[in-house]
Amino acid sequence: MARPLPDRLARAVRARGRTAGRGPAGTPGRAGARDARAVPRRGRCCSTGSARPATAGGPGAAVRLVLPTDPRARRVALALLDDPADDRDTAAWGRAVGAGERTLARLFRAETGVGPGRWRTLLRMRVALEQLAAGRPVGVVARHVGYATPSAFVAAFRRETGTTPSAVLRPAGTAPPGLRRR
Repeated sequence: MARPLPDRLARAVRARGRTAGRGPAGTPGRAGARDARAVPRRGRCCSTGSARPATAGGPGAAVRLVLPTDPRARRVALALLDDPADDRDTAAWGRAVGAGERTLARLFRAETGVGPGRWRTLLRMRVALEQLAAGRPVGVVARHVGYATPSAFVAAFRRETGTTPSAVLRPAGTAPPGLRRR
């Protein structure tokens, strides 16, 4: 059974979402540039592994994804849900679904609030959170979500969540392995 996502991580992901797209001192900046959660415009929320909505308290609930409604963008999103490790770029996806690279990027941005690359990164973090909460090793999770090495995954995870995968699953108030409190 999956363990619930620690509150501190959920708060960190939500906080990054609130400050994303803001310049110095919270002033408006490039909207959507580093948004940690997609704002639904059209479409519906999705969970990983299927097109059904996520359960409210699940481990990946801190990362919110919206499925696009346009058939071309939706085909890309559903294919990535089936295989988050698929590393095709936007141009390759565009050719696969019969849309240009820029058209596909515009569709994703208009319907999900983020571009296709950012959407894939959020999906990968969501899948990773669910698998880490289920107790899978970091190396296995890294390969499953499309990272070549565990260190590349840890770097991306830290960039997106502000913490490491091992810290997510460590009970609050405990020291990392190998460190003793005096």
